[in-house]
Amino acid sequence: ARGPVTSSFLQPFAMLQAACRCRGTAQQMVQLAARTLPGGKFARHASGSAKKAFKVHALATADMYALPKVRELARSQTRFTVQPLHPELDGSIVRLAVNDPATGFSKDAFVFREGAFVGWGLTESELQDLHSLVRDTELRPYSADLVNQERDFILACDTSEPQSRVDDKFVYLREHIPNAPGQEELLLEKFAVSHAIASSVKLAIWERKLSTIASSMESLPETLSRRGTLSLSQQEVHQRLGDLLVLRHRINLSVDLSDFYWDRANLERLHKRTLVFFDVVARRRIVNDHLTFTSELAELGRVITSEQHSRKLEWYIIWLIAVEVRCIQFHQQLYCQL
Repeated sequence: ARGPVTSSFLQPFAMLQAACRCRGTAQQMVQLAARTLPGGKFARHASGSAKKAFKVHALATADMYALPKVRELARSQTRFTVQPLHPELDGSIVRLAVNDPATGFSKDAFVFREGAFVGWGLTESELQDLHSLVRDTELRPYSADLVNQERDFILACDTSEPQSRVDDKFVYLREHIPNAPGQEELLLEKFAVSHAIASSVKLAIWERKLSTIASSMESLPETLSRRGTLSLSQQEVHQRLGDLLVLRHRINLSVDLSDFYWDRANLERLHKRTLVFFDVVARRRIVNDHLTFTSELAELGRVITSEQHSRKLEWYIIWLIAVEVRCIQFHQQLYCQL
């Protein structure tokens, strides 16, 4: 699961989320729980038979990156090199080659406009360098704790099979053969997997944000039942509604590249299989259900605070009328005395 959620209001959401994230038998769950990332996530470990296994890391650090600035900064130094990928993807992603002076080889990294980047075989130092590169292009950056808690990875390895594939443990990539036919397709296969991992870490950020919003409204039903009124102001309720609308928009419309995949069956297969690996579809459905409930609660709060505000205005008007009547009476008495 993604972390302890003790509130009774959030427990159903946390239980469903944990059920989706922890697939398999009880023994498999115990094995997964024994191997966690620093942020508390379950790590998917490879079997001993895999060769050349490496990690594909994904981090979400901001709501959005300014991709033109990412390209500009990458071209101003030698650590990263901007590489072409596909013309249809230029507005959504920047592909970088991470140059390794020690080996003379380069590794691939993909920077997504929606505030996430994915590195193939990058060391922790290289990931930090990449984060430093994109930091100046971030719009509404996340805290360091949130970034580290919600980062994730999948294991990948080369295979002699004719097609790349994803199973419950690995991404199996066709081996890279320089100047051989089909190498452009291999890069797009890496992109398809990266896109799915980026979607997963972004969804994890949104899950955390939804939990924060829901926690701030947790006491609303109990307060209403006990006091008959709400302690939240009309502005606070409107702010919660706005946050929920923005969150729903981002969850359901971010990184929509369905048009790119529809006539590329192999890429669509890899993308969807990676989404299944990270339970993205099930998690998104749960988040949308929870969003619907929380939005209904916020809408109820909006109606109640509007009524409370209307009653206050009515009392203000009554008091103003009373003061005006008293002033008229005073002036009449004063005139009679004169």
